[in-house]
Amino acid sequence: MLFNKTIKTSSSKNTLADILIILGLLGLVYVYYPLVKVYYFPSTLYHSAIRTGDYIEIPKISAFAPLVLDVNPWDPQDYLPSLQKGVIEARDFNQPGQSGTTYLLAHSSDLPWRITSYNTAFLRLGQLRAGDLIHIHQANKDYTYRVIDQKTVWPNQVASLIVDSGKIQLIVQTCTPIGTDWQRLLVYAQIIPEATLKN
Repeated sequence: MLFNKTIKTSSSKNTLADILIILGLLGLVYVYYPLVKVYYFPSTLYHSAIRTGDYIEIPKISAFAPLVLDVNPWDPQDYLPSLQKGVIEARDFNQPGQSGTTYLLAHSSDLPWRITSYNTAFLRLGQLRAGDLIHIHQANKDYTYRVIDQKTVWPNQVASLIVDSGKIQLIVQTCTPIGTDWQRLLVYAQIIPEATLKN
């Protein structure tokens, strides 16, 4: 009789343990599926994106995201909520196509359950090399930039490296290594004139 009670108690404990393990695994899938989808299958998201309004796309890394305009890049209360919606275009810098610097920022990662293709648009930014293209569509106009350089710097160095050279240039920034905010990756690109694109 005691033996049967022990078996029943042990069996119910095993069943509860199995249920908890299954729930834990389902929780992991729920939390990390967005990260896996964005990191391992970016081209699916990239090709299915609806291209309306103002946006940026980088074909080499299958990145696409809406632009969030006129955001203060030095005020966390302004830029942190905006980064959830896409790539921010920094206030007090030039717009695409204008003489001077256009400065864009986006996350390379986020909490797994908050990840979308928009708020981690620069997940693969470090894979860009000289010659790769960045396209911006803003105010019903298209601008294409060619990557010329990239730098990894400490957060307190960023302001001194965002220099207005007087040329039409683009600087895109994200945090690096992925999953941290230790350093900043800056990618520099110069505009390709429309005449060159048509040839």
